[in-house]
Amino acid sequence: MRAAPKSLSSNARGLPASWLIGKCRAWYDRRKAARVLYELDDRMLKDIGIVRADISSALRGDLRRP
Repeated sequence: MRAAPKSLSSNARGLPASWLIGKCRAWYDRRKAARVLYELDDRMLKDIGIVRADISSALRGDLRRP
């Protein structure tokens, strides 16, 4: 009797494929948001409380304002 093949839902480290898909989806969503924010003019960015240099930090969640 042969052993059942390893599930396709896990990678070599035993992490579920849904974890990888979630990471890819989060990356895609951040890139999409960055694209939209970089298309805004400086006045519109100021209206939402960020400057162009803060876009990457804001998407990572690292932006801290006093």
